Amino acid sequence: MSLVPARKPKGRGLLAAAVLVAVSVSLTPTAAGIVRWATDKPCSASDGAGVYLYAGTNYTGACSFFGFNSGTPIVRFAQGLDRSVVGDNTASSIRITGNDRVTLFLHHGFDGTSTTFVGDDPDFSDDAIGQDSASSIAVEIRSGVCNRGEGVWLFERTNCHGRATGVFGSNPEDVPELASTNVGDNDVSSLALGGQRSVTLYHESGFRGSSSTFRALDTNLSDNGVGDNAASSARFRVSGCDDLAGVYVYADSAFGGRCSKFNVDVPDLGVEYIGNDTASSLRTIGDFVADAYVDRFYQGPSTRFWREDKTFGDNSPIGHDTASSMQIRPRTTLCDGELGVYLYAEANYRGRCWRFTDEMRDLGESYVGDNAASSIRIFGTYSASLYADRSLAGTSSTFTGDDPDLANTAVGSGRASSIAIEGPVPEREFIHRIQLRVVVGNVTDAGTDDDVVVSLNPKNATWLDYARNDFERGSTFTYDLLTDGVARFDDIDWIAFAKTGTDGVCIARVDLIVNNSRQPSYSRSFFPCRSLDDENGHTRDLALRYDDLRRSPAWRQYTPPNVVDQLILRADEVQSRIESLVGHFLHFSPGYWGKFYGAPVELERSDSHTIHVDLDLAGEADGPDPEVDVDFDINATCNSEHDILIRVLNAHANAHFPLYAKLLSLGILEFIEQDLQGQINKALTTFAEDRTIPIGGRCGEIYVNPSGDIVLLPRLTG
Repeated sequence: MSLVPARKPKGRGLLAAAVLVAVSVSLTPTAAGIVRWATDKPCSASDGAGVYLYAGTNYTGACSFFGFNSGTPIVRFAQGLDRSVVGDNTASSIRITGNDRVTLFLHHGFDGTSTTFVGDDPDFSDDAIGQDSASSIAVEIRSGVCNRGEGVWLFERTNCHGRATGVFGSNPEDVPELASTNVGDNDVSSLALGGQRSVTLYHESGFRGSSSTFRALDTNLSDNGVGDNAASSARFRVSGCDDLAGVYVYADSAFGGRCSKFNVDVPDLGVEYIGNDTASSLRTIGDFVADAYVDRFYQGPSTRFWREDKTFGDNSPIGHDTASSMQIRPRTTLCDGELGVYLYAEANYRGRCWRFTDEMRDLGESYVGDNAASSIRIFGTYSASLYADRSLAGTSSTFTGDDPDLANTAVGSGRASSIAIEGPVPEREFIHRIQLRVVVGNVTDAGTDDDVVVSLNPKNATWLDYARNDFERGSTFTYDLLTDGVARFDDIDWIAFAKTGTDGVCIARVDLIVNNSRQPSYSRSFFPCRSLDDENGHTRDLALRYDDLRRSPAWRQYTPPNVVDQLILRADEVQSRIESLVGHFLHFSPGYWGKFYGAPVELERSDSHTIHVDLDLAGEADGPDPEVDVDFDINATCNSEHDILIRVLNAHANAHFPLYAKLLSLGILEFIEQDLQGQINKALTTFAEDRTIPIGGRCGEIYVNPSGDIVLLPRLTG
């Protein structure tokens, strides 16, 4: 067999940093003085900047010191605590006097529950790691001033010293009471920010009182509004500009400067990463409408944005550096004459309006509001049921046509709290598989090596990365898309493409294939092709809108596959779904598709209920990149309750350099055991439910045939 060259990763997402922090501690001395196993020593009064780990609380008991070995440029240490002075399963407090980032792990080998520290902590009892539990430690000594890496770090003393509280991740939670954190109430004196983040500190708990917002390091808070030793609560924000669906707002023209992504209303841009009175350009990925207001809380003059705008300078009344709040909604909710159910806050189709194409269990989430609907219009073959209570409960009225005044109906005027929608065919059809066939134009520079992502609604996204040269000029390839957030046709809000980088791609044709249908449910061609880049007036994204999809005759002509086809999950589908899932995951990790002989995802029937899967991957690291072989089994059975039971078993990784196997144990194996299992289970269980099999039934038996297909035999009911 021929050797297929490895594909280096094209990009790295938010999860990569978290994975790399843990992975880096496993590196061998091949990194030539950059990483090494630590040798701690007993703490002494002469020790300088470094890490002091104590067996007792409040910095008491046996103590291990980790610090520079003078003359050796080491920036990372790693050690099992069973070989340390403090000992295994004894650590209870820590002091950090240098520019260090420390992670303690529950298990040996840098595994299990962990807590990261950048400042002092006198008592581990309220941390994830807990007291007397740590078995291994990773120390990263960072250069610069107050450089603690990714996250927001609040410190007890100036210049990033003393007790510290860290908040990181892509969706950090606000803290209404800093008294509940390690740094404490009225004790913050400095802060450090890593990555595109902001923090707003408030003088009083519950986000009240005077405040200051920070988007950069501040080593002494005494010279700002909130003051030194005065903060009692904090709000945290991240940029979020990740090329997924949303509205992207930029501080500079032409999509430059600070960026914040939103897909919900923003009452005060001042606490966001973008900042107040700074917005100068905007673009959307997906199908959104954004109203920007001059004042906070949606007050004052406003401008509506339907699509990208590279410069606010020619807008009125919103120009450069004037926006203070924004209202954001999917374009499918606009009352613009397109198909759907229109609900109005006043009689005779007046007042606030919201267009519905799917149910809403709390009308308070719409612009119409709770207990406000007074008239209704229906465009197309929809029907709607209004309910007096939330969650589709209470007195109700059903409508198949317009009604200018709901006062004469059972639900009444100004009393509706939820709405159910029945749409035309195929809106209520369930989906268990979605594929996208992409044809790349056969013109100069049509292909790309940048990362490409496709989304179907705000909660859905798939980074397209198969073990091949994706998006080559003149190529045609069919990708499996993840079905997160997509259960039925009416969950497909758009087909949106976006990409990273500056290497444009030119799309010639797109076909959407649902449930293995022989005919696409939507097709769109571009002549000669549609460029996704920032040059010559193009954009790096493309959205095929909700209404465009539904105007297509192919959409309305969808025919479900026959029953026999619904009961077989063929081996090539399992293989493609796994490749899609793993490729999507690799976008967020330091891993990538490696060198392989034969198929990158190999399936082999082990027995009548089991398929063995082999993946060929590689990992980015200091020194030579290791080749990593991942193996696991998919076991499919029916349990005693006649439900489908899918288990991913025997997952393990073998690396060319054994220590590098940690790369997998800290990410990919967990992904295989959890996400992959869930996706495969979802693909199978929809086959066994009454809603998709016309004859009805539950799981009677599952077996793997000689071709490696998973076959479901339903248990008939009734």
